[in-house]
Amino acid sequence: CDRILAHLRVIAPAAVNKDEIGAAIGLDGVQVGQRCGELRDAGLIVDSGETRPTPTGRQGTRWRAK
Repeated sequence: CDRILAHLRVIAPAAVNKDEIGAAIGLDGVQVGQRCGELRDAGLIVDSGETRPTPTGRQGTRWRAK
């Protein structure tokens, strides 16, 4: 969680999806997605309201540090 939050704080105010975060910090999107849920529930990150296609073609939530 700390690496994800640190990355989001460094790139603020930009918003990125779980796959973009994972590529930047060396984790896979599934791991990052689980941690993003925890960080959101803790009030540390927010859904930017934007999406971007993931490698599978689905639209992925773009996260931003709060």
